[in-house]
Amino acid sequence: MKLKLIIIVLVFFSFVHSCIDPINFSKGDDSKCLVVDGLITNDPGPYVVYLARTTEYNSYYAQTEEVEGAIVIISDDMGNSEILTETFNPGIYKTDPGGIRGIPGRHYKIEIETPDGKRYESDYELLSTVPKIDNIYYERRQHQELDDNNIVQTFEGFQISIDTKDPENVENYYMWSWEGTHEVHTQPWDYWDFLKRKPAPKDCCAICWITERPGHIDVSDDEFLDGNQINKRPVTFVKIKDNGGGRHFRGKYYIEVKQLSLTKEAYGYWSSIEEQISSSGSIFEPPPV
Repeated sequence: MKLKLIIIVLVFFSFVHSCIDPINFSKGDDSKCLVVDGLITNDPGPYVVYLARTTEYNSYYAQTEEVEGAIVIISDDMGNSEILTETFNPGIYKTDPGGIRGIPGRHYKIEIETPDGKRYESDYELLSTVPKIDNIYYERRQHQELDDNNIVQTFEGFQISIDTKDPENVENYYMWSWEGTHEVHTQPWDYWDFLKRKPAPKDCCAICWITERPGHIDVSDDEFLDGNQINKRPVTFVKIKDNGGGRHFRGKYYIEVKQLSLTKEAYGYWSSIEEQISSSGSIFEPPPV
């Protein structure tokens, strides 16, 4: 018994007197990488491509640097191509409304030449067919989420969901996006000038329209759903009241839901981004993509 006690005490003190040595990680290349954000579908154009540069690691000024003066070309495997037009908005390039259009079954790639003479070219990617959305639903529900203080808050609103049918014996990868629009009454006649401390009605419209888009990534595959009917698959939740307790929207709310097909590689990329966004910041989280 005495020997065991001595061993325990020695082990305990060995832990107490242990030191923590700092490790300096090498952050690698600090050059600014090119970021390309674009989408081509079988919907009519114009299609938009956005070019920017990443900011330096641990930079105090994390301002996005758009890339202007680049040459951007979208082409397919049938010999069709189009040079995109640079817009007045920095970093944004567009196809013509009647220009190149995505056709399911064809392969597409993008080529970019930046003002410094560097050239970038993607691999060809297949534009896969995607099943149609059979039905879209809205149901009055309660939704719970954590606020900034990690306190559970309950909101009244509408759950938006869809029905679709997954094709059999085909690997399918999906992305869902939506766009919601609602009316807002601004009441410009109630504007108050706080400096002069008197009413200062504005001569502008009283009715405006706000368009909202998803703030998260929503992707999935059919690994466990191959060939099955997918019923009431949740897409988003539209709150009646906002986080501050005020009315989020009044009257009618218009929403458009899109179901997109992805390649396996694109699905893997977006899944990784989704995991990074939803991570808690633990040291056990996977490294950034």
